[in-house]
Amino acid sequence: MPDDHKVPKSPPPKLSEIGRLDSACPYCGESLAKRPERKTVCPSCRNAIYVRMRPFDRERVLLTEQQASKIEAEWTALQIWSKRTGRTRSE
Repeated sequence: MPDDHKVPKSPPPKLSEIGRLDSACPYCGESLAKRPERKTVCPSCRNAIYVRMRPFDRERVLLTEQQASKIEAEWTALQIWSKRTGRTRSE
C-alpha cells in the first residue's frame, strides 16, 4: 500500500511559560500573605487573580485574566493536537 494516505506529522502546539510561580500578584507584583489555590482578588490592586495549571510544565501558576484566557486556549490546542495525532506532548 502506498504511503500517500499517511497523515502528515504536525508539530505540537506552542506553549508559553506565562504566569507566576511565586506568591505575588500577577498585576501589581505585591506579595500575597498566602498563595491562592483558586480565583481570588488581590488585596492591594483589587484585580482578579486566576489560578491555573499551565500545559507547558504542568505547574500551578497565578495569572491575569488575559493570561488565563491564553492558558485555556493552549490547553484546547493541545487537546486537539493530541486527538488528531494520537500522541501526547511528552512523546
